[in-house]
Amino acid sequence: MKITFASDADLPSTSAHAVATLHMTAAMGEIGHDVLLLAPWHTGRARDEAAMRAELGLRGPFTLHYVPFVSLRGRFRGSYLAIATTIARANGGLVYTRNVRQALMAARLGLRVVVETHQTFASARWLGAARLLARHPRLVRWIFISRKLQDLIGEVVDLPMDRCLVAHSGVDIDRFTPVLERNEARRRVGLPTDRTLIVHSGHMYEGRGIELLIEAASELPNTELVLLGGTASDVVRIRSRAGDSVRVIGHRPLGEVPTWLFASDVLVMPYTSATTTSDGRTRSIEWASPMKLFEYLAAGRAIVSTRFPGLAEVLVDGHNARLVEPDRPEALRSALLELVADSARRSELGTRAREATPAFSWRERARRVLDGL
Repeated sequence: MKITFASDADLPSTSAHAVATLHMTAAMGEIGHDVLLLAPWHTGRARDEAAMRAELGLRGPFTLHYVPFVSLRGRFRGSYLAIATTIARANGGLVYTRNVRQALMAARLGLRVVVETHQTFASARWLGAARLLARHPRLVRWIFISRKLQDLIGEVVDLPMDRCLVAHSGVDIDRFTPVLERNEARRRVGLPTDRTLIVHSGHMYEGRGIELLIEAASELPNTELVLLGGTASDVVRIRSRAGDSVRVIGHRPLGEVPTWLFASDVLVMPYTSATTTSDGRTRSIEWASPMKLFEYLAAGRAIVSTRFPGLAEVLVDGHNARLVEPDRPEALRSALLELVADSARRSELGTRAREATPAFSWRERARRVLDGL
């Protein structure tokens, strides 16, 4: 099938939006579709596409085309949507997008449209477009990253439920295959082999629960907390608050992340009720389906996470993870202490986490969202 993926993300970048877009596009190509990926022209665009593909491990074929558009001091970026829609019409086939306004434009031009939604609609303009799109016959499928998000949007939009599908985020399972033995992983990244390691990977800005995690993990016996990721300013802020048992690594290339996760005994997601998206405004944790979750599953290690609806659609307390109530460092500490003291329990949870992973590969996700179209 011919597909035009009309993305509004700046590609490439380290944002979850950009990384997920590139992986989904490659997965569509990998399962046999002819994919044209459109993205806004910007100064940080990929000048070496082969290097970009290698860094992200993108195997499936697709054509990346940057679209020039009118912009004046950050205004008129919406002109990109109209230009991208015109290109999609000329290309023919199916239009895939994460932008409801883009989807509505394409549907009105008679194109078959799949739209993927990752958050609630913050403005009347976006909500209005979503309501019109929901009634349009050219909308063939609406993807939501969690059932919780679908339910929330269903409260304000009359969704065509026979065309809706929940598809959580994905993982490049090939990057996590085979599972690397723990001590070998530690040798490769220079971590100690004689301590229990609790590892967190990802953003560390305010509201992500890192301070709560440091408090919860403090003084656990023979244990070290390893924090991977974060911006330079966040790394400085967290280092100023971390004690001797906390190792703040900072950002590492994506290709290294699996080795750091394999080095862990416990992987942790300490999200709080104040967690937002990277814009610092959108409180998304109720419905979030973070890519980090699926990388944790693929690593085959015990997971401790705060309990939020979107996460609990994948993680089951006592089966493939330990879930605790958010905003309570004592609850997080209790779960961590339980697993630090019980290596057999860690192994059991890690095995079940890994067993769940194939259903969340990018290839499987692409198959599901395009099945029957």
